[in-house]
Amino acid sequence: MTVVNAVEQIRSSKGGRPTREAAAELGERILDIALEHFLRYGFEGASMDAIAADAQVSKRTLYQRHQSKKGLLLSVRERERHVYRAIVNIPLPRGSVRQQIGMLAHNILDAILNARALGFMKLAQEIRRAEPGLVEDGAFEAMTSYWAGAFRSVLSRDPMLADYEPDRLQSVASVLFDALVTVPFARTTIVGNLEDSKQARSIEIERVLDVLAGGIPSLQRP
Repeated sequence: MTVVNAVEQIRSSKGGRPTREAAAELGERILDIALEHFLRYGFEGASMDAIAADAQVSKRTLYQRHQSKKGLLLSVRERERHVYRAIVNIPLPRGSVRQQIGMLAHNILDAILNARALGFMKLAQEIRRAEPGLVEDGAFEAMTSYWAGAFRSVLSRDPMLADYEPDRLQSVASVLFDALVTVPFARTTIVGNLEDSKQARSIEIERVLDVLAGGIPSLQRP
């Protein structure tokens, strides 16, 4: 059964417009198809005709609901934003400071390297190309700030760092976040020299923690 047929089946008994549930179902279907097209072809390459055909609706329906292809892109962004923001809610793990930091980094990487999160990031790039003047909602900055704060929260409970000033503790947390999350993420998605697997991430995180734990005395200030 097609979406259009399903909508027709649950029209109101008066034979008028589709019920609210049917309209919502159709709207979700349109956004699902539009997301696939924008991610596959980019904003410029995506076609409203093709989106309408795959969603089994008329192009007129797309324009009635979203006004333009740019409007459809922004509607998809609004729908997907909650998926990206939900990633923030990663609980703090238990264990030693090293175990907590390592597991926190692992959990964050697992979350942001899943297909849905990567798709949202690509979608954000398409929006920047389509609408350069659009004000960003700050979702990514809020997430990274939250996660760096989570690293700092773990470090703040470490008795060995009790004498650290707040600024220094924040600097350490930021360095840890970059070394354990930002760099592995870039190596996986951009550079391509880190395998996208839990095992590879675990090995890399442990390797970096070993280096940081050992320190480099020759880099200390005279």
